[in-house]
Amino acid sequence: MRKIFTIFVLIIAFKAASQEQKFGIIAGVSNPTLTEGTLEAVNFRYGLRPHFSVFYEMKFHNKIHFRPRLMFASQGSMVASYGYNSYQYADYTLNYLDVPLDFKFWNKVYVVAGPQVGFLISGNIPDSQIKSNIDFGGNLALGVRIHKVFLELGIYQGLTPVLEPGSGIYKETYNNAAARFSVGWYIL
Repeated sequence: MRKIFTIFVLIIAFKAASQEQKFGIIAGVSNPTLTEGTLEAVNFRYGLRPHFSVFYEMKFHNKIHFRPRLMFASQGSMVASYGYNSYQYADYTLNYLDVPLDFKFWNKVYVVAGPQVGFLISGNIPDSQIKSNIDFGGNLALGVRIHKVFLELGIYQGLTPVLEPGSGIYKETYNNAAARFSVGWYIL
Protein backbone atom coordinates (compact mmCIF):
# COMPACT_ATOMS: atom_id res chain seq x y z
CA MET A 1 0.00 0.00 0.00
CA ARG A 2 2.89 2.39 0.79
CA LYS A 3 4.43 1.74 -2.61
CA ILE A 4 1.19 2.59 -4.37
CA PHE A 5 0.82 5.77 -2.31
CA THR A 6 4.44 6.77 -3.02
CA ILE A 7 3.97 6.20 -6.75
CA PHE A 8 0.74 8.23 -6.67
CA VAL A 9 2.49 11.15 -4.91
CA LEU A 10 5.39 11.04 -7.37
CA ILE A 11 3.04 11.08 -10.37
CA ILE A 12 1.21 14.11 -8.96
CA ALA A 13 4.52 15.87 -8.22
CA PHE A 14 5.84 15.31 -11.77
CA LYS A 15 2.49 16.32 -13.21
CA ALA A 16 2.52 19.48 -11.07
CA ALA A 17 5.97 20.44 -12.27
CA SER A 18 4.88 20.25 -15.89
CA GLN A 19 1.44 21.85 -15.67
CA GLU A 20 0.04 25.32 -15.24
CA GLN A 21 -0.14 26.48 -11.60
CA LYS A 22 -2.01 29.40 -10.02
CA PHE A 23 -2.28 30.95 -6.58
CA GLY A 24 -4.96 33.20 -5.16
CA ILE A 25 -7.20 34.34 -2.34
CA ILE A 26 -10.88 33.81 -1.60
CA ALA A 27 -13.17 35.70 0.79
CA GLY A 28 -16.86 35.58 1.39
CA VAL A 29 -19.78 34.99 3.68
CA SER A 30 -21.35 31.74 4.73
CA ASN A 31 -24.67 30.92 6.29
CA PRO A 32 -23.66 28.11 8.65
CA THR A 33 -26.01 25.84 10.52
CA LEU A 34 -25.98 22.67 12.54
CA THR A 35 -27.78 19.55 11.33
CA GLU A 36 -28.83 16.39 13.12
CA GLY A 37 -26.92 14.07 10.82
CA THR A 38 -26.46 14.56 7.12
CA LEU A 39 -28.93 17.04 5.58
CA GLU A 40 -31.39 16.62 8.45
CA ALA A 41 -33.17 19.61 9.93
CA VAL A 42 -32.63 21.20 13.32
CA ASN A 43 -34.21 24.28 14.89
CA PHE A 44 -31.84 27.16 14.18
CA ARG A 45 -31.57 30.85 13.44
CA TYR A 46 -29.69 32.08 10.41
CA GLY A 47 -26.66 34.32 10.60
CA LEU A 48 -23.91 35.31 8.20
CA ARG A 49 -20.30 34.55 9.11
CA PRO A 50 -17.04 35.21 7.25
CA HIS A 51 -14.60 32.84 5.58
CA PHE A 52 -11.14 33.61 4.13
CA SER A 53 -8.73 31.36 2.29
CA VAL A 54 -5.64 31.07 0.16
CA PHE A 55 -5.51 28.50 -2.60
CA TYR A 56 -3.25 26.76 -5.05
CA GLU A 57 -4.64 25.54 -8.38
CA MET A 58 -2.94 22.95 -10.54
CA LYS A 59 -4.12 22.02 -14.01
CA PHE A 60 -4.44 18.26 -14.62
CA HIS A 61 -6.19 18.50 -17.96
CA ASN A 62 -7.80 21.22 -20.05
CA LYS A 63 -11.02 20.90 -18.04
CA ILE A 64 -9.88 19.43 -14.71
CA HIS A 65 -7.99 21.35 -12.01
CA PHE A 66 -7.00 20.39 -8.46
CA ARG A 67 -7.53 23.27 -6.02
CA PRO A 68 -6.58 22.71 -2.37
CA ARG A 69 -7.18 25.60 0.02
CA LEU A 70 -6.29 26.70 3.53
CA MET A 71 -9.38 28.42 4.92
CA PHE A 72 -10.56 30.08 8.13
CA ALA A 73 -14.30 29.58 8.55
CA SER A 74 -16.68 30.42 11.35
CA GLN A 75 -19.29 27.66 11.71
CA GLY A 76 -22.12 26.88 14.12
CA SER A 77 -25.56 28.35 14.67
CA MET A 78 -28.14 29.57 17.13
CA VAL A 79 -29.92 26.36 18.15
CA ALA A 80 -33.47 26.48 19.54
CA SER A 81 -34.73 24.25 22.31
CA TYR A 82 -38.22 24.41 23.71
CA GLY A 83 -38.19 25.44 27.35
CA TYR A 84 -41.05 26.23 29.69
CA ASN A 85 -43.66 27.84 27.36
CA SER A 86 -40.99 29.40 25.12
CA TYR A 87 -38.03 28.71 22.89
CA GLN A 88 -34.55 29.24 24.28
CA TYR A 89 -31.62 29.82 21.94
CA ALA A 90 -28.04 28.73 22.48
CA ASP A 91 -25.23 30.27 20.41
CA TYR A 92 -22.82 27.59 19.19
CA THR A 93 -19.89 29.32 17.47
CA LEU A 94 -17.06 27.15 16.17
CA ASN A 95 -14.00 28.53 14.35
CA TYR A 96 -12.15 26.14 12.08
CA LEU A 97 -8.99 25.97 10.04
CA ASP A 98 -10.33 24.04 7.04
CA VAL A 99 -8.48 22.25 4.26
CA PRO A 100 -10.81 21.72 1.26
CA LEU A 101 -9.29 19.41 -1.37
CA ASP A 102 -11.46 20.43 -4.32
CA PHE A 103 -11.49 19.45 -7.96
CA LYS A 104 -12.65 22.08 -10.45
CA PHE A 105 -14.31 20.92 -13.66
CA TRP A 106 -14.37 23.22 -16.72
CA ASN A 107 -13.05 26.81 -16.83
CA LYS A 108 -15.32 29.83 -17.40
CA VAL A 109 -18.45 28.38 -15.82
CA TYR A 110 -17.42 25.51 -13.59
CA VAL A 111 -18.31 23.02 -10.86
CA VAL A 112 -16.19 22.45 -7.76
CA ALA A 113 -16.45 19.28 -5.65
CA GLY A 114 -14.31 17.54 -3.08
CA PRO A 115 -13.73 16.52 0.51
CA GLN A 116 -12.87 18.90 3.32
CA VAL A 117 -11.26 18.39 6.71
CA GLY A 118 -11.48 21.05 9.41
CA PHE A 119 -9.57 21.50 12.65
CA LEU A 120 -11.35 23.30 15.51
CA ILE A 121 -9.25 26.26 16.66
CA SER A 122 -11.71 28.05 18.97
CA GLY A 123 -15.33 28.23 20.03
CA ASN A 124 -17.69 29.47 22.73
CA ILE A 125 -18.79 25.97 23.73
CA PRO A 126 -17.77 24.02 26.84
CA ASP A 127 -15.31 21.20 26.08
CA SER A 128 -17.78 18.66 27.48
CA GLN A 129 -20.17 19.40 24.57
CA ILE A 130 -17.56 19.08 21.80
CA LYS A 131 -17.75 15.59 20.32
CA SER A 132 -14.88 16.00 17.85
CA ASN A 133 -12.17 18.59 17.17
CA ILE A 134 -11.99 17.39 13.55
CA ASP A 135 -14.78 18.05 11.07
CA PHE A 136 -14.83 15.94 7.89
CA GLY A 137 -17.30 16.63 5.08
CA GLY A 138 -17.87 17.46 1.43
CA ASN A 139 -18.08 20.59 -0.73
CA LEU A 140 -20.07 21.32 -3.85
CA ALA A 141 -20.09 24.68 -5.66
CA LEU A 142 -20.90 26.41 -8.93
CA GLY A 143 -18.70 29.22 -10.14
CA VAL A 144 -18.04 31.66 -12.92
CA ARG A 145 -14.65 33.13 -13.84
CA ILE A 146 -14.29 36.67 -15.23
CA HIS A 147 -10.61 37.26 -16.11
CA LYS A 148 -8.68 36.98 -12.80
CA VAL A 149 -11.79 37.19 -10.59
CA PHE A 150 -14.33 34.46 -9.90
CA LEU A 151 -17.61 34.13 -8.02
CA GLU A 152 -18.79 30.91 -6.37
CA LEU A 153 -21.99 29.75 -4.70
CA GLY A 154 -21.57 26.52 -2.78
CA ILE A 155 -22.62 24.24 0.04
CA TYR A 156 -20.76 22.25 2.67
CA GLN A 157 -22.09 19.30 4.67
CA GLY A 158 -20.16 17.82 7.58
CA LEU A 159 -20.27 14.04 7.83
CA THR A 160 -18.90 13.68 11.38
CA PRO A 161 -20.76 14.88 14.48
CA VAL A 162 -18.93 17.80 16.08
CA LEU A 163 -21.23 18.73 18.99
CA GLU A 164 -23.09 16.72 21.61
CA PRO A 165 -25.00 19.15 23.85
CA GLY A 166 -27.46 18.05 26.49
CA SER A 167 -27.38 15.05 28.76
CA GLY A 168 -29.20 11.77 29.28
CA ILE A 169 -32.18 11.33 26.98
CA TYR A 170 -31.87 14.96 25.84
CA LYS A 171 -28.40 14.46 24.34
CA GLU A 172 -28.23 15.29 20.63
CA THR A 173 -25.42 15.27 18.07
CA TYR A 174 -24.91 18.00 15.49
CA ASN A 175 -22.93 18.18 12.24
CA ASN A 176 -21.75 21.38 10.55
CA ALA A 177 -23.33 22.57 7.30
CA ALA A 178 -23.10 25.85 5.38
CA ALA A 179 -24.19 27.71 2.28
CA ARG A 180 -21.37 29.93 0.99
CA PHE A 181 -20.91 32.87 -1.35
CA SER A 182 -17.29 33.56 -2.26
CA VAL A 183 -15.28 36.00 -4.36
CA GLY A 184 -11.82 34.89 -5.44
CA TRP A 185 -8.88 36.45 -7.18
CA TYR A 186 -5.98 34.78 -8.99
CA ILE A 187 -2.81 36.52 -7.76
CA LEU A 188 -0.27 34.53 -9.80
